[in-house]
Formats: sequence, C-alpha cells, structure tokens
Amino acid sequence: MKVSVCLTIKNEEKSIARLLDSLFAQTKKPDEIVIVDGGSKDKTVALVRHYQRKDRRVRLLIEKCSRAKGRNISVELSQNDIVAITDADCVADRAI
Repeated sequence: MKVSVCLTIKNEEKSIARLLDSLFAQTKKPDEIVIVDGGSKDKTVALVRHYQRKDRRVRLLIEKCSRAKGRNISVELSQNDIVAITDADCVADRAI
C-alpha cells in the first residue's frame, strides 16, 4: 500500500523542515511527498529543494495559486491510491 502526502505551502520557512523531518521519522514513511508552493517570498523553496536533494520522494511544483487550488494540484500530481493532506505548520506524530 503506497501513500502520498500532499501539501500546499507559502512562506513556511519556519515550519517546513519540522514537518518534513516528522514525515521521514514515521514507521511507515510516505512513498512520495507532493508539495505545491503558492509563491513563497522567503527561503521556503530553498529548504524544500534541500530535502529534494536528500530524498527523491520529495516533489515540488511552484505554482502561484490559492491553498485550495494547490491542494487539488498536489492530489492530481500524486501517484498513489492513498493520499494524505496536511499543512506545513503541522508535525506528524510518530506511530508507536
């Protein structure tokens, strides 16, 4: 069973690393993380690209759009049957 995690981000440089770290710390790691950036003006995109270099499961699309449109795009781009949607300021609890 393959899982995609989808999210829309914009100016999340203070929180995106904590979310991505928490996703990679899961006992069942996502098979892909699809991120749509809605036009960040801070270092958010650079941080996501850093994670992309470390792990090919991270996919990034830069598309100036609303949060709702970004979510729809990320789900359309996902390649798995199970899709989880989260926000950049969330931190995934590690399953026991």
